[in-house]
Amino acid sequence: MKFRTSICSATPSALGRRSIDVSRCCALASCCAFVLAAACDSKVAGGTDFVFTGGHVFTGDSANPWAQAIAIAGDRIVAVGTDSAITALAGSRTQRIALAGRLVVPGFNDAHAHIGAGIGGVTFHAVAGSTPDPAIATVLVALKAAAKKAQRNAWLVTDVGERVLGDPRARRTLLDSVVSNHPVMLRGWTGHGAVLNTAALHVTGLDTASDVEGGWQERDAARKPTGRVDEYALYDVARAVEVARGQNPTTAAFRAYDLLSASLGITSTQIMATNFSPSLFSHIERMGVLRSRQRIIPFEMTGVGRRESLWVGAKPSNMLTTISGAKWIL
Repeated sequence: MKFRTSICSATPSALGRRSIDVSRCCALASCCAFVLAAACDSKVAGGTDFVFTGGHVFTGDSANPWAQAIAIAGDRIVAVGTDSAITALAGSRTQRIALAGRLVVPGFNDAHAHIGAGIGGVTFHAVAGSTPDPAIATVLVALKAAAKKAQRNAWLVTDVGERVLGDPRARRTLLDSVVSNHPVMLRGWTGHGAVLNTAALHVTGLDTASDVEGGWQERDAARKPTGRVDEYALYDVARAVEVARGQNPTTAAFRAYDLLSASLGITSTQIMATNFSPSLFSHIERMGVLRSRQRIIPFEMTGVGRRESLWVGAKPSNMLTTISGAKWIL
């Protein structure tokens, strides 16, 4: 188990950040509520596992917003104060860590995270940016180029905005005219809505599926799916494809998030269970990938006239994880 605190350079010209790991699990509250204990308390002296000195410690206490040092015993911050007062709490077995003027803040909480490996294949970009909104003509040029480089039957996926999702031309027939031998998904960057070609509809079973609860497929006059899908019609198949890829890709995605969150000072995360099943998450726990606190918020899939209940009764296998609440798309 690891304790994480975000430690940044205190000088504007040096914005490097690093995480310090020590061998205790200490939950730094994201509400910035440090308990200012008396540094001379005889109950603390000698029982301190770690002391951090020589830093700029933000306490969140308006009366005493800044300190120099922190003392940790077990899984608690037991004292915050001056270097001299905190150093006096160190015993022969205390690990001493010099902060060298770095800024120390309580661990941050990532309040809404989606962690997963996706459906795989090739992700291509029609335009740059995290909220792309290209025209369908631009997407088709990029799609054609990506198909030339992709391995046989690989998924071709890109993010789009409302210019594509709201364009009645952007449907399976148009995509098929450019690429028919790869499953293609033009995915709304918001996470709501997509356009699939015929190969993708066939691979996912959507070409013959009825609408599920909370999901929708656009259909033509003959009731044939046009490739435009929304909400649970999309989520159900996307999770199924991802879970079918096996344990390794999703485990790797969680490991990558763990490393990234540590570098950013994130010590607790609320994870929406959109990309994985309870059994897959249990495997991730057993692999020891998750070293900070996380709350898993179940996101049950739906079927025709029903809602699944895979997460009912699910229990975490380590003290850092809780499973509670529910995520719905209305």
